Amino acid sequence: MSITLYQATVPSYLQILDSTIGFMKKGEAYCRDNDLPDSELVQARIIEDMLPLDFQVTMICHHSRGAIEGVQQGHFSPVRDVEKDFAGLISRLQGARDMLATLSEDEVNSLANRHLKFEAPGFEMDFDSEEFLFTFSLPNFYFHVTTAYNILRMKGLNVGKLDFLGKMRTK
Repeated sequence: MSITLYQATVPSYLQILDSTIGFMKKGEAYCRDNDLPDSELVQARIIEDMLPLDFQVTMICHHSRGAIEGVQQGHFSPVRDVEKDFAGLISRLQGARDMLATLSEDEVNSLANRHLKFEAPGFEMDFDSEEFLFTFSLPNFYFHVTTAYNILRMKGLNVGKLDFLGKMRTK
């Protein structure tokens, strides 16, 4: 069985973006129901040297929508523009989800074997599109989703594994 670039990326991005939107909405409701400012959760972090929830959500979008856009453009760089409230973070997630949902299989599959340069201050790495997506962006995507989920769990949000998995693709 062979798998296409589209099949290996976009459906999983969409599944997990939907689930992340779901648990972020629960976080927003938790703050509202408990009369907490958004910053109580949005600025929360698991440990001091890790970045807060708002950064994690930004990276979820950057390593899904941004990864595909990076392959299309031939370059990928870190972003630092972070939303500071649930409404902005949920909107960013929805925007990433909506953009990815518009992509056709042919459009994504045509990105195979393209060159991409990752550029950060003082650092560069060259990839082909598959190496970039499978060894860099997808692992980062799942890392940041897991970290966001764990921050909310740590702060008392009632979410479980099914909230993380979202709607699975079944027969």
